[in-house]
Amino acid sequence: MPDRLHRRYLRLWHVLTLGILAFALSMALWDTRTSWGGCQAALVGLVSLQMAVYIKTFVLPHPWPLSWRWLAGYFLGSLGLWLIEGGLDGHFLVLCGGMYLSQMHLLLPPRVAISATPVLFGMFFGLISGWDVSRLPRDVVVQISIVWTVCAIVFSYARHIGQTSRERAGLIAELQAAQRALEVARQRDAELAALRERERLARDLHDSLGHALVALSVQLEAVQRLYAVDPARASAQVGVST
Repeated sequence: MPDRLHRRYLRLWHVLTLGILAFALSMALWDTRTSWGGCQAALVGLVSLQMAVYIKTFVLPHPWPLSWRWLAGYFLGSLGLWLIEGGLDGHFLVLCGGMYLSQMHLLLPPRVAISATPVLFGMFFGLISGWDVSRLPRDVVVQISIVWTVCAIVFSYARHIGQTSRERAGLIAELQAAQRALEVARQRDAELAALRERERLARDLHDSLGHALVALSVQLEAVQRLYAVDPARASAQVGVST
């Protein structure tokens, strides 16, 4: 998944999660709009706390992946708030229960999420039955279990796709970094080869010029001595040299 698309997906997920909490609260307040009291005030406070915990955990920047301690604190705290909210108003049961089911299968390893799903089922059926599961119609239990199981499978598959995509993106980033390093190394090698060639040419020129200057110095000294003995021959020698 490209990084830009991944960020858009996260933003959509944040909007959906916070929207579900806000929608469940609005439904609960709408049904009791004529008789607001302490229960409604408690729901507003609990949902506000739930939103703050979610934003603190997933929206604000954190090192990723989150630590086990952080995730355990988030799920235990959020599920505890869900239990209280569900006891106060039934609108939170299905909506928030499905939301936390999806989060577990998206964020936790499969063995942990699968192990925690029956616990979430038990909490849900306990809430809607007043903690007397024998009162629930069997067909309702079966239907809800099937729907939640299908959702768990879908979200587990989405988690697998996301993890594979992140691993692939990491490999691509490593390959790109290695390619950039190789290009830099090639450029340095080319610069080093050019520098060595310039040094070789300078050394050759220096050696050739030095030899020529030494030979010229010897010839001038010889001509200077020859002038004292045979000026005509020295003049001729200078003419030959030039």
